[in-house]
Amino acid sequence: MDTKLVKIDELQSVLSNENETISRIQQFMQPFALGVTLKNYSQIKQKGYSLTEVLIWLCTIQAMGLSIYQATRQEFSNLILCGEKCVYYRLLENQRINWRGLYRRILLKYYEIVKSKGEELEKGTIRCFIIDDTLIEKTGKFIEGVTKVYDHVTHKSVLGLKMLVLGYWDGLNFLGVDFTVHHELGKNNKGGLTTKEQRQQHTKVREKDSCTAQRKKELDESKIDAAIKMLKRADKLGLFVDYVLTDSWFTCIELIKVVRTMLKGTVHFLGMVVMNRHKFEYNGKLYTTSGLIALLERKSSHYSRKFKCRYIDVLVHYQGVEFRLFLIKYGTKGKFRAVLTTNVKLNFIEMMDIYKIRWSIEVFFKECKQYLKLGKYQSTNFDGQIASLTITMITHTVLTLEKRFSAYQTMGELFRDTQKLLLELTLWERLNIVIIELINFLMDLCEIDIDELMERIINNEQYEKQYNVMPMALMSIKQQNTYKQAV
Repeated sequence: MDTKLVKIDELQSVLSNENETISRIQQFMQPFALGVTLKNYSQIKQKGYSLTEVLIWLCTIQAMGLSIYQATRQEFSNLILCGEKCVYYRLLENQRINWRGLYRRILLKYYEIVKSKGEELEKGTIRCFIIDDTLIEKTGKFIEGVTKVYDHVTHKSVLGLKMLVLGYWDGLNFLGVDFTVHHELGKNNKGGLTTKEQRQQHTKVREKDSCTAQRKKELDESKIDAAIKMLKRADKLGLFVDYVLTDSWFTCIELIKVVRTMLKGTVHFLGMVVMNRHKFEYNGKLYTTSGLIALLERKSSHYSRKFKCRYIDVLVHYQGVEFRLFLIKYGTKGKFRAVLTTNVKLNFIEMMDIYKIRWSIEVFFKECKQYLKLGKYQSTNFDGQIASLTITMITHTVLTLEKRFSAYQTMGELFRDTQKLLLELTLWERLNIVIIELINFLMDLCEIDIDELMERIINNEQYEKQYNVMPMALMSIKQQNTYKQAV
């Protein structure tokens, strides 16, 4: 069986058959000591199996790239915990499990393990919370809460849900921290479905104050309100954060003010802004972004050789908050884009280097969908949808820990002096090297701004072969070095 673990978070281990795959995945999970970490759930059992046992096997099945149905078929059933599908489905739809709290324990255990290893990041390493959403496409109209939702990549409405994720870039790796699931009912409150289709959707009676009932309520919340709640919960986790990064959809004064209260006011906001939606105060007068461009483009614009663009850098105020606003244009015919930050000391190069970290969440979405079956669970029960998405995040976290210390520490120690030039690269750095020449060429030739270009690349499956060249090169070099040392 050709597993796809090699492509997850730069994981380089090639697992050659089913037995080895299962053994390696379970080995990866051992540091988390799930029996102790999840001891509050020790009373939950399915047909005599503990929650921890079933959870480990759910992650194993997912990491193998299988569905529960595929894993419980005859050719695989002898390899897994139990060949009965109901053991797994019943756990996923168990109302007693607080999946948000369960994942939080695993996330904190991850950083407890990292701390115990004595890992130290370079001074000045930027750490960020990143907020973005992704489409979870569905095929069944009977799935609880499903509606037509807008896909900003294809610019069409498709059947599904939106998963809003708060992620954390710790300087080396990206991890999911929290998520909510939303639908889009639209003006007629039908979500693109007929009245008959709405009535036929699965319904379930839940205890009023149960965790599952609260997750169901989040379906109808605005994404801004949900993002604010996630930030407030994340603020209590004790993670070090310098910035919160968003795209233009989530840039609003309500969220920004919450960001500025985090970690006693030490966290800054950095995000894109929709052109001409807001009026900013500059020299005592109010201007739209277009008004500022007309006023300042000739006398105050600069050119960046590094990013091959022109930009305007200006201090403005909006609703009592001071911002540094960057107005950026690629090529002579390109359109201006706006980025603002609450860190008024940030210069343009620093801002661009920090903001590009936001693309780590796009890579996270792509890899989880392609290799961990994110959102592929088709149960009509909404509780099962939440559980399945959580299992994906747990699996990704487990694989990230394995990669962090099988390469970033072992190989990183060996190549410390040449880490940036050799191949012990972070996820973002690897992506940068593969596409840097393409960016430099297309910026001038096609006059496409960086966000538009990056989105096209991330969502272009034909580019994946080039995207995966680097991990294969890493593996080859590692094998060569191992051989030389043996000789």
